[in-house]
Amino acid sequence: MLPMVRFTLPDGTEAQVGPGGFVGRLANAALCIDHPRVSEAHALVSLRGTQLFLLALRGPLELDGRRVPHVRLAVGQRIRLVDELVLEVVELDLPDRVLAILGVAAGPVPLVQSAYTLWAGPPCRVESGHAPNGDGWIWSADGYRVRLAGQPPRALRPGDTLMLGDAILTVGEVSLREGGTRPTISANARDPALRIVARYETLHLYREDGAMFSIGGIPARIVSELVDYQVPVPWEVVARSIWTDKQDVYLLRQNWDRHLKRLRRKLTEAGFRPNLVRCDGRGNIELLTMPRDEVVDEG
Repeated sequence: MLPMVRFTLPDGTEAQVGPGGFVGRLANAALCIDHPRVSEAHALVSLRGTQLFLLALRGPLELDGRRVPHVRLAVGQRIRLVDELVLEVVELDLPDRVLAILGVAAGPVPLVQSAYTLWAGPPCRVESGHAPNGDGWIWSADGYRVRLAGQPPRALRPGDTLMLGDAILTVGEVSLREGGTRPTISANARDPALRIVARYETLHLYREDGAMFSIGGIPARIVSELVDYQVPVPWEVVARSIWTDKQDVYLLRQNWDRHLKRLRRKLTEAGFRPNLVRCDGRGNIELLTMPRDEVVDEG
């Protein structure tokens, strides 16, 4: 079963939205809102641990009269988007256990998003989102369905086996606690502490031993977006906030990989942590910090 939240709008519109579902003007948004002040990707529903959150993306969220970057969802909440447009949370569905793909090199992949792409690798991967050039796809449709390249679609059930290249994957179940995006994991505590100053067009890192690193352009924007979100988010969400004119997910991924590689190369060359921006193997991206790090958002 897929975790879900059911929203209602003032005009009576209702929609069930699962993790990874957008709220906004996008035609394919899980909750499409026809309003000129609502952003195309205004907000995103995200699962963390056993809780569903609504994350502000390209538009504001207000709860109890305060603007907030994210909301931990609860029945009865009234979340203001713009003007008098208010989302009311009328139902939450958080099952105890969810389906998971087992046998992936990065570890079990709980199925808590609406769509996934399978990659044969090596190593084989299961990533959130739909990429048309993948080796297989999983999507939610009254349960989950799967289609491997060259094969017809079928229902996905516990105990099923998927042959993906040289890998043999199986379908099992895990607890919901394992399914959510985990909070950012601290890096090696022995590394020098950083002061991270994000100014959107530029990024400045100051290390406690006196070393300094600066970079501009797209790599700086990637870090600045993650500083703004404050929680792990799907890479595509960050990418589309940077390349607003590129709709094709394949071209988007090419741009994303190229600039993320450049950022990590520059960090390595300067002697800074190359894993400052971390991918979790499930399609999510996060800012990896230590407890003594200081993050300053000046964007």
